[in-house]
Amino acid sequence: MADVCVIGAGPAGVAAALELARRGAPLRLFERGTVGGCLRCASLVRNYPGFPGGTGGGELAALMREQLAREGIEAEAGAAVILGRSAGGLDVAGPGGVRAFRCVVAATGTTPLRAGFEGEEELAREGRLLYEATADAARAAGGRRAVVIGGGDVAFDYAATLARAGARVTLLCRSVPRAIPFLRAQAAGLGVEVVEGDAPVRGSAAGGEAASLRTSGGRLLEVELLLVAVGRTADVGALDTLGRVDVSPDGRTTVPGLFVAGDVLHPGLRQAAVAVGDGTRAATFAADLLASP
Repeated sequence: MADVCVIGAGPAGVAAALELARRGAPLRLFERGTVGGCLRCASLVRNYPGFPGGTGGGELAALMREQLAREGIEAEAGAAVILGRSAGGLDVAGPGGVRAFRCVVAATGTTPLRAGFEGEEELAREGRLLYEATADAARAAGGRRAVVIGGGDVAFDYAATLARAGARVTLLCRSVPRAIPFLRAQAAGLGVEVVEGDAPVRGSAAGGEAASLRTSGGRLLEVELLLVAVGRTADVGALDTLGRVDVSPDGRTTVPGLFVAGDVLHPGLRQAAVAVGDGTRAATFAADLLASP
C-alpha cells in the first residue's frame, strides 16, 4: 500500500519519486501527460549540471523516464485531484479511483496563458494554434510558415525548436523582447525573424491547415503553424477542492501532509535544476513526516 502520492512527472515530480523510492517509501506517481512535462519542449538546456555543452530537453526527459523505469517506478497515466482530508490522510481521486495517502507531493507544473486576441480559442479548438513546441509539432514544422507569439525566454526557445525543424519562423513581440541574450542570439543564428512592437488582434481559419493572423501593426500573415508563448501560470487544479492553501517558499503548506514542488511553486522561474531540488526537498519532508511517531 502506497504512503505517498506524487502528482506530476516533470523534473520535480520525477525527483520526488526517486528520492522517496531511495528512502523506501511506497509511492504512486500520476502524470496526465508525458514524463518530463514542459522540459520536453526545451530546445537546449545549457545549465543542467553534468551535461557539458548542454542537452536537449527531450533527451533529458527521456533519461528521466529511463531512470524511473530502472527504479521500478511507473508513471500512471491520468489526472489526479486532492479531494480533501480524511482519517486516512489526504483523499486523492486519480487513475484507479479514490484512495487516501498520508502525504502528497503536488508537482503539477504550469498551464499556458492565452494571448487574448479575437478568434484564438476557435483556432486552438481546431488544432491550428498550439501552446507548446512539442516533439510532434516540431516534426510537422519542416518547410512550413510558423508564427510564435511572445517575447520571453520560452517564446524564443520555441522559435528555435521550430526553426531547427525547418520551419520559416516569425516571432511577434508585443514590446521589446525580454529573452536572455543567448536565446536571442540562438534565434538569430537560425534565421528567426523577430518583429518588435506588434501583436495579433484577430485570427481565423484560412483554408486547409492554414490560419490568417492580423496584427496591430497592420500585417496580414498566412501561417501553417501558430504557437502562443506569452507566459504560464501555476496549475493548481489538483488543489482547488482544498480551498485556501498557504504555501511557504520551501514548498511546505498549511495542509498537513501536503507539499508543493517545481514550477507550480514558482511558475516564473522555470528551471529544471531548481525543480529537481524542489522535488527532492519535498520528498525529504514527506519521508520525515512518515517516519515521525
